[in-house]
Amino acid sequence: MPEKDQKEFTFMNEQLKKKPFYRKRWFQKGLSAGALALIFGTAAGLTFSVVQPWAEKQFGRPDEPSQIIVVRDDTETELMTEGEQQEKQGSSTQTVVQKKELDIPDYKMLYEKMSEVAKSVLPAMVTVTGETSNLDWFDEVIENHVQASGLVIAKSEQEYFILTGSHAVESAERIVVTFSDGSVADASLQKRDRVTGLAVVKVAKEGLGNMPEIVPAELYTSKTADRGEPVISLGAPVANNSSMSFGMITSVVDTPVVDAQYRILHTDILGIEQASGVLIDLDGRVVGIIAQNFQADSRQITMSALAPADIQILVGNLANNREWSYLGITGKDIDGTISQEYDMPRGIYVRSVASESPAMYAGIYEADIITKINGDKIRNIEDYEKEIRGHSPDEVIRVGIKRATMEGYVDMELSVQLGHG
Repeated sequence: MPEKDQKEFTFMNEQLKKKPFYRKRWFQKGLSAGALALIFGTAAGLTFSVVQPWAEKQFGRPDEPSQIIVVRDDTETELMTEGEQQEKQGSSTQTVVQKKELDIPDYKMLYEKMSEVAKSVLPAMVTVTGETSNLDWFDEVIENHVQASGLVIAKSEQEYFILTGSHAVESAERIVVTFSDGSVADASLQKRDRVTGLAVVKVAKEGLGNMPEIVPAELYTSKTADRGEPVISLGAPVANNSSMSFGMITSVVDTPVVDAQYRILHTDILGIEQASGVLIDLDGRVVGIIAQNFQADSRQITMSALAPADIQILVGNLANNREWSYLGITGKDIDGTISQEYDMPRGIYVRSVASESPAMYAGIYEADIITKINGDKIRNIEDYEKEIRGHSPDEVIRVGIKRATMEGYVDMELSVQLGHG
């Protein structure tokens, strides 16, 4: 090869060089990834800074994570300090109920409070004394005194009206009333009822001098006393007058009497056969009139009383010396259940007929069933009482009865002239 050509060949010889790192593919990919991360991070930050305040405004801040409570056993709780226990319980309020046994002072306070209730009624309580005199074998005068407790139930401008037991006044030659403040005055009999053993006497105010005005006691007829209710007896439940006893109603029994039916309140309070007075509840209201005529058993030594609601009309008649009609039967309701079970007509089953009564003279017998009075149906004792009390004494009424015979019940109608109650 010519020398000239050889030189040119030498001049054209190439020399290899390494690429710079910023031109390499891995660098460019990493740079691209970094740029994208930067762009997305910036966008996310801007978005969060805008969205978070809006979200908090709309929905509020999220609650803090709930505190984890570790349940400890009794030993651990006892070892905790008071501060640790309060910290564990937080701000919650707990009610602690402590059982406390009644002590003697507690019983004393209870009876004192019941005594205060009784004292609110005592001004209306009186003692009624019936006086009689007889001659003995030596022609010497013997005076007898029979006492009963009484209750001032009404007053007028000139007089007080007192409800009491009829045993103290029925044959008395003189009736004396002693008031709660010690004032004494003569009284006169208005009227008495032989069925309930109650009577009303009246006292003229002018014979009482400057005695303070008495507020009559109200017979509480809006409440039906029930068994288990605490009551206080006032009056003469035992031999002593002006006494006070505490107890409760043990039973309430519907008791048929002549021409009526009364609710009798039996109590666990001790009493004698001639007991008198009232029962009051713990609000100081008269819920019973003591009437030992209605003892469940002749051997009974506890007190029984009439519910005021059942004798309200009777007491009004006694106070006003008003006559009421009298037929003379003691009956019992035959309701729908009894009627179906025993195939009996509905009405009043006659359990007994009083001797010498209008019913006896008219020919009404025991076991008759009264179904009508003057054409009106009689389904229960309330219907019967309403009809009898709606007629005057000496008035003639038509009594429809059903009488049992061998062929079944037959209808009869009897004319009865009502008597005087």
